[in-house]
Formats: sequence, structure tokens, C-alpha cells
Amino acid sequence: LGLPAAPSPAVVPDAVAPGPAVALLGADPAVDWAEPDRRIGLDLTPNDPYFLNDPYTGLGEWGLRKIQADKAWDLVRGSSQIIVAVVDTGVDPAHPDLASALLPGVAFNSSPSAGCGQPLRDDNGHGTHVAGIIGASGNDGVGVVGTAFGVRILPLKALDCEGTGVVGDIAQAIVYALNNGARVINVSLGAPT
Repeated sequence: LGLPAAPSPAVVPDAVAPGPAVALLGADPAVDWAEPDRRIGLDLTPNDPYFLNDPYTGLGEWGLRKIQADKAWDLVRGSSQIIVAVVDTGVDPAHPDLASALLPGVAFNSSPSAGCGQPLRDDNGHGTHVAGIIGASGNDGVGVVGTAFGVRILPLKALDCEGTGVVGDIAQAIVYALNNGARVINVSLGAPT
């Protein structure tokens, strides 16, 4: 039951650069495909504990797996050069999966509901949730992973603790986002008209 000997690696003289060596090998009729030798790695499956499983449903971030975000992450991930504005109820600046991605936030909620006040922080939770879907730190062993982890989040609070606000405040937040480098603006809200 002897195993065949391992093939000897191809030896290319030191004087031949990788590009021409690949071309030389590729021109050989006995070779179907040639490419330069390079380092490769496993596909990214983030080590964030709730990516594959969570204590609530056991499904983890099934939506990211369904859209095959992990396959996209093998090609490209979010860039810190990209600013994503989240026009919402604010974002919790102390959230462990978001703190490193957040830019200083700005509040635009000029007429909050009674009892809400005008805090810059997220006093509802919706904006923090949305920001996490977009840009929660990935592969850091904490919580969840965001779809475009690596981007910077610009939190713009235009909605109050009840998740309501006025159209003028939302419009001001959008203009602010455009004037401050946002390449993407998320506005997860609706109106009857």
C-alpha cells in the first residue's frame, strides 16, 4: 500500500520573473493553466460570536449568510475611506461593536415628543441597531458583524425616543451628511405620504 511520491515542485530559474515564467509555462501545450505562486488563506468566517449562533433564536446572523456576505468579504470589505450616514434615532457611542467606527454625531431633532428631550445619544435603540447592521466591527470576537464592517458611521439624530421626527429635520440631516463626506445615507423610516 505504498503512496506515490509527492511531485517535485516546478523549478524556475532565479533569473526568470514570475510574470514571464507564468507566460512561459502557460504557452506549453501540456499546461492547462499557470499562475504565480502566492499566499492564500481560508475564506473569512468572522469570529464574532453571534455570526453563526445567538442565544435568542440560535440562527445567528442568518441574513448575512443568506446573502452570502461572507463570500463578498473574501473579495472586499468595508473601507474606512467610506462614510455611511445613519439618519435615525442616534447611535449609542459606547456600543462595543460600533465605538471604533463612529464619527462625532449631530442632533437635528428640533421638536421631540414630550418626555424625550433632545439627547444626542440613541434613546430609542433603532439607530444603533441600523448602524450595527451596516458597520458593526467584524472579526473582532465581539457580538455581531456588520455587512460593510470597516466603514465609518456618521450618526445623525433626526428622530426622538419614540422614533418620530419632522421632515425638515430629516432633510437637514441629509444635507449635512452630503456636505460632510457621506458616500451612503441610510434613512430607515416611512411616512404616510
